[in-house]
Amino acid sequence: FSNSLHVGCYFHYTQAIYRNIQRLSLSSEYAADEEIRNIYRKIMALALMPVSLVLRAFGDLSESVLESSPIKFNLLKPLFHYFENQWLKNVDIQRWNVYGLKLRTNDNCEGYHNRLNLRISKYHPNSWAFIRCIQGGENRFNHLLIQLKGDVQMRPKTKKTQPIRQRIDTLYIRHDNVDATNNELLEGLSLSS
Repeated sequence: FSNSLHVGCYFHYTQAIYRNIQRLSLSSEYAADEEIRNIYRKIMALALMPVSLVLRAFGDLSESVLESSPIKFNLLKPLFHYFENQWLKNVDIQRWNVYGLKLRTNDNCEGYHNRLNLRISKYHPNSWAFIRCIQGGENRFNHLLIQLKGDVQMRPKTKKTQPIRQRIDTLYIRHDNVDATNNELLEGLSLSS
């Protein structure tokens, strides 16, 4: 599959960061202090930034926190250290960065596997049951492909996700047109303003 692209799930990425916030006993600060919450959101939003800007944006973020509040920086230093070691050094940025992708989560994969398990409806199916299930899936896919080629609309996005998707797309356009700085892009993607 030379044209395939393996990218992590934005939801699971943010969950991993939040679990680390909890592990570092920073949950109460997250809940109580809006400035700290915005810093967390910006760290999570780094996955939405262009890959070429992630390192600089992370450095700018940690530097701005240090300059504005050394006390908060010291409090958040373990989180910055975790992010740098886990997400910048241990994992290639391309593996967790979802910049420019229409599908930023693996919901479609999880949904497919759930449907597959429901259709098979056995814990240990024999080979023929599995093959019949796959053949049925192929027939459904071919039917869907015909519908899409005939301009049948896909299921509409939810009212909650449409404005977020629109905001992200607008921010990308503004940044590409140099109407938004890197910091403004990160601020907007963090949904903190």
